[in-house]
Amino acid sequence: MLNKKLIAISGAIFLAGGLLVLIKSHEILSVTERFLSRTLNDKFWSTGLQYAGTSLILCASTTFLFFFFYKKHQKSTLLGSAALWALSFICFVLLNTVNIPYHDDYYFLEFLNAYTEKKDLSKIFHQGNESRFIFLNSISLLLYYMGVFNFKTLVMIALICLLGSSLILFYSSKLEIKNKPFMVLLLAILLFQFQYYDAVVWVSGALYNSCTLFFAMTSIFFLSPDRKNGLLPAIASSLLSVSCCGAGFISLVIGSAILIMNRKIRESIFWTAISVSVLILYLTNYSFGGSHYGNAGGTQYLMDKVFSCLLFSPVFLGGSVQFLYQIYAPFILGLFVWFTFFFSTWKKYYLKNPVIYYSLLFTLLISFAPPFFRNNLPACEGINIRYGIYSIFSLACTVMIWSEMIRRKKVRILFVYLFPVGIVFHLLTGIFFYPEVVLRVEKGKTMARNFKRINSVILPAPYKQGPSNAVFLFNVCREKNIYHLPEE
Repeated sequence: MLNKKLIAISGAIFLAGGLLVLIKSHEILSVTERFLSRTLNDKFWSTGLQYAGTSLILCASTTFLFFFFYKKHQKSTLLGSAALWALSFICFVLLNTVNIPYHDDYYFLEFLNAYTEKKDLSKIFHQGNESRFIFLNSISLLLYYMGVFNFKTLVMIALICLLGSSLILFYSSKLEIKNKPFMVLLLAILLFQFQYYDAVVWVSGALYNSCTLFFAMTSIFFLSPDRKNGLLPAIASSLLSVSCCGAGFISLVIGSAILIMNRKIRESIFWTAISVSVLILYLTNYSFGGSHYGNAGGTQYLMDKVFSCLLFSPVFLGGSVQFLYQIYAPFILGLFVWFTFFFSTWKKYYLKNPVIYYSLLFTLLISFAPPFFRNNLPACEGINIRYGIYSIFSLACTVMIWSEMIRRKKVRILFVYLFPVGIVFHLLTGIFFYPEVVLRVEKGKTMARNFKRINSVILPAPYKQGPSNAVFLFNVCREKNIYHLPEE
């Protein structure tokens, strides 16, 4: 039974703290500067504090929902609270999404411009780095023919995939009915934040990573034993994952393993035949050129690759806690994720909840991909923001696994510790990473203004510049009515 007095006090503290941070963010920064004896970027950190203040008010709202409604409407209160966190996240994404390309986003303009020259559909299968961007090209081409190509629309598609992946986690929880809504709320607090903003508001990163993960998890979901007639939707989802990113082939491997584990021999043969056929087609006219590919040979090279993968993987998986861009906490958390997987395998958790087990396996295997396919990739690259979505989902799977493996009586005790940790984590991601989202949007708008005034697309440091042909792309895409920079 929840202590209503404690809930009321907690809600009041959250509300007071949120309002204080929102109103006095600059004063808080001044005190912090004196304490640290160093100058801080006022605009950057005040933006982060204001987001944290908003999150504290969201905590207060959640707490008051518990105070007024939990006794009579337990499930509705918990699910409504989770929806509130998701809605807040969606609102901030919409607020910070602009119809302006950033860095790799210019690829879409290059693709559409090249396509309109010859109307060659084979360009859809264009290879970029290790992957063929079939899904990305198809979506952008569809929007072009509909006359609505827009970078904001592409972000919304990726956001839908992100929400879909989250719903798969929510639905797949095997906790008893009275505890499952608590898990949904905890996952909402952990997932709906901006530590992995590259996979949220950056078009290239969002479509490349969020969609790949969603289609892979959807495939795993349809292959679970309690899903009847799920083979065709599962293989379609895996193929869509492959069409987003080459790492989607991992979902085909996992799918084959699931079918074999479930002793579905005919289905596994069919699945394997499809997988091999797709791989052959994928590698047709595939280029292994480029210094970033790991295509050298020799025993020493192989040993270096293995060592690089083993060092990179834990950092990659724990990247969600890379505050101040350090790799020690991510490495330790990543090792814990690996320990969770091996321990759950020993306990045969894959029989209890195959969706969560194999979703975790997908993120584990994908953590080997960057150092395997790229030469000289240091372990510190594992905390790259673009990989953060895989880290946070591996962490979410880890939390779910432990909650479902411990005794039922201890689940509520686990929540008592995890909710404060989750809230603190959410606040820290807001302070450290949300300002980067806002500043990137502002720099993009500055670039757009500069282009319209002086035909230049130079961005202030430290932001990466667009390609050397950015001015040409803007002009030619405007002439072809493919894309127009937004008006002020």
